[in-house]
Amino acid sequence: MWSLLREAINADEEMRLQAIAVPTLVVSEVHDPVCGAAWVEQITRLLPEGRLVTVPGARHGVPYSRPGALAAQVSLFIAQQSAAWRLSS
Repeated sequence: MWSLLREAINADEEMRLQAIAVPTLVVSEVHDPVCGAAWVEQITRLLPEGRLVTVPGARHGVPYSRPGALAAQVSLFIAQQSAAWRLSS
């Protein structure tokens, strides 16, 4: 855990995020006590093709607190990306 924390503190996350060249879905809860709204919005802006969705009523661990809502958002995102890819091909 400490090793991971040290790496996270020292990493240049901004450059890493800007280098992600694929559409990326960022999922959050509106009142997440760990990852605040401003931070999540900043992460999304740094991603060249980032899209932010919020899952109301979820806690920090969205996959555990609202798995069905998360699955629905991921499915929608994949469907939209697939449609966009087909149109551009």
